[in-house]
Amino acid sequence: MELAKVTSKGQITIPVEIRRKLGIKDGDKVLFLEDGSRIYMMNSSMDALREISEVGENYVGHECADINC
Repeated sequence: MELAKVTSKGQITIPVEIRRKLGIKDGDKVLFLEDGSRIYMMNSSMDALREISEVGENYVGHECADINC
């Protein structure tokens, strides 16, 4: 488990181990997905978005789970 402190502007520093696991590099954007009472953070690269679309429409919140629709 990793811990991050939130600044007064709502910013956090993503711990290095989490950045490595998600493949997040300088300048990347992250995606937050809500699933009930859980929030998931993912790398928003096209590869990560394709993986999300494979999970199904419940996670992308759209009628179409295809990344190109």
